[in-house]
Amino acid sequence: MKNIQVILREIGLSEGEQQVYLSLLKLGESTSGPIAQNSGISASKVYQVLNRLIGKGLVSEFDRGGVKHFSPMNPSTLLDYLNEKESRINKLQAEIHNLLPNLTQLYNDKAQETQVELMRGRQSLWNAWRAMLSELKKGDEYRIIGATYGESGNEEETSFFTEFHKKRVKKGVKARMLFQQSVKPIPMTAKTAKIKYLPLSFQNPLQINLYKDVSNIVIWGPEPMIFKIRSKQVTEGFNQYFEALWKESEK
Repeated sequence: MKNIQVILREIGLSEGEQQVYLSLLKLGESTSGPIAQNSGISASKVYQVLNRLIGKGLVSEFDRGGVKHFSPMNPSTLLDYLNEKESRINKLQAEIHNLLPNLTQLYNDKAQETQVELMRGRQSLWNAWRAMLSELKKGDEYRIIGATYGESGNEEETSFFTEFHKKRVKKGVKARMLFQQSVKPIPMTAKTAKIKYLPLSFQNPLQINLYKDVSNIVIWGPEPMIFKIRSKQVTEGFNQYFEALWKESEK
């Protein structure tokens, strides 16, 4: 079971809000002084934190004898807070969905000006594959020269590519891959893509992913790098290279 503070953080409470809320649950009705002392939040800031919790419906405020008192709401209000937050997120998602065509057009217009982009790290690597699948439609095909998983595939890569190819197949996107001889494709890749093998002389940590007008040059390593080139001329050149190798390579 997760720690209560972890859960409070995940639903959107800051560290200060967590400390003050938990202190109030322990103290019950209280003034600001004991709350500050129990939570470790300075007296000068505890009112700010309390006001934020009041705004979230988790704390109530009342006056007694001219002194402000605070009391925690029933913990069940956490569910009310989450439901309200979910409602706002759903509304925001609908608004973004309506704006998406305009935002996409702005992105595409700007993308034409950006010829080369450098990305680093595994998360950027996964994002590059997701972006490729997002841009491709049913019946489209992408091609890979020198398919590899770096020096050795690991559990993270196996899991990612298994899910990736499931989504690719469901979307109806085709794939042809020229693998390096020393690399064994994961089962989902071998089952759903057309695969051939390059000569042994092509053994290296570099691979090229080709789709539409994009060439992703991937350099595998502890911190992978991706050079994303959006150019019809460059990608057509790599595609000619791919087709020549495809004819000469073995299954």
